[in-house]
Amino acid sequence: MAAAMWNVVHKVCTTTSLSKFAVPNGYRIATVRARSTTVEFQGDDEKYFPPIPPYLTEAEREREKLLSKVNSVETAREMIGILTKQQAWTFLPALFNTHPFCQQYYQHLTKTAIVEGLPDAVVNADTQLVTEELLQALTDSVEQELLYVDRSQIKRERHNVNPSLRARWMQESLIRAIVTSQCGYYPHLMGCELDLQALVRSFWLRNEYRFQINYSPFCLLRTSEPLPEVVSMESDLSLGGEIPEYKYGPRTMSTFRKHLNNQCYPGCKLTDDKMKCGHTQILVPAMFDRKRSVGEKLLTERINNCGLISGFGWANAIAMANKHFWFEDVKKPVVVQTIFTNDGQHYTFFVYQLNTLGLDPLSDETNPKRNILWTSGEMKLYEDIQDDKIVGLNHDVLKHYVAFIVKETISRTELTHQPDHDIVKN
Repeated sequence: MAAAMWNVVHKVCTTTSLSKFAVPNGYRIATVRARSTTVEFQGDDEKYFPPIPPYLTEAEREREKLLSKVNSVETAREMIGILTKQQAWTFLPALFNTHPFCQQYYQHLTKTAIVEGLPDAVVNADTQLVTEELLQALTDSVEQELLYVDRSQIKRERHNVNPSLRARWMQESLIRAIVTSQCGYYPHLMGCELDLQALVRSFWLRNEYRFQINYSPFCLLRTSEPLPEVVSMESDLSLGGEIPEYKYGPRTMSTFRKHLNNQCYPGCKLTDDKMKCGHTQILVPAMFDRKRSVGEKLLTERINNCGLISGFGWANAIAMANKHFWFEDVKKPVVVQTIFTNDGQHYTFFVYQLNTLGLDPLSDETNPKRNILWTSGEMKLYEDIQDDKIVGLNHDVLKHYVAFIVKETISRTELTHQPDHDIVKN
């Protein structure tokens, strides 16, 4: 076999040169003979000499190792167990951040572009008949909580003088009135789930840091099918949205760091639960100081921060429930809606579309996708309360409220990955 594959070639080379001898002024021509032996290979080079694999950096080797582990399991429970097996130093961004320029900081953390104004699908939604039908019921719900109900005997703190408590009861009355009256016309409301005081936890990588968001929305509306995408993942906005650069570390924004096992919990335990897709969440933060924000001229920025980090946190948790993470990016956008209020009078509506989870340094180099947040800006539900009457009721706020709740979902067959029944909560 060796004789057939290898050929030994002997060559004799003859050259001439001038040689100087030890004689005065004596030169003569000398003949030099050199013998060379070469070995020639005869056969398939690729078969006997496989190509050298490309050089991988340490980060790339870690990625390939982690991908092989994740691809070897079948459920999201096992995947999250692999990602959260070891403790790691993790920064915990807060839902409400009082630092100036925190909006640019949160945009950089989540790679999110902010768009002023709600999507056309929400603004032009045909909910006029629904709003007119529910107008009296919604007005009664608002007046009941603002004027007539006194829960001072139920709560230790007097209800009528605490805006956040009053706002929470008002949101519960509004959403129950909408869901119960419209479930016969909108299939996604027929089997939806309403969770009060649920927990949302999710984690991600950004630059060389690991982050985790933990917050508790007042209400979560979950459905069996997802919301449709607002814009395509290949649109100019998804690929070229403006993301501010933040060159400083998380500690400059008073972001607390802790050594812990990360957790992923999209607001509910998915074991034996068919409502696995996020629809709308309602935020009524008790720690939000409106007077201070107005005095510091940072009200809009801080409200946008709440809508941004909560929308990304919930969408990220839902995507991980579908067995996606930063090295296995989403194939279809994940869309969630957020309604923000602190006192029941001022409302802000958000629509968040998650286009990518690849925010780590290795994926971010070749990933042009951006996440997108649409915001309506702050709107007043009413102007004032005078003589036990609501003055200046804004029907546009109720219209947006109804449009968010009755927003129809799309068929589950359009999803690339189906959510699992098993989600672990560490």
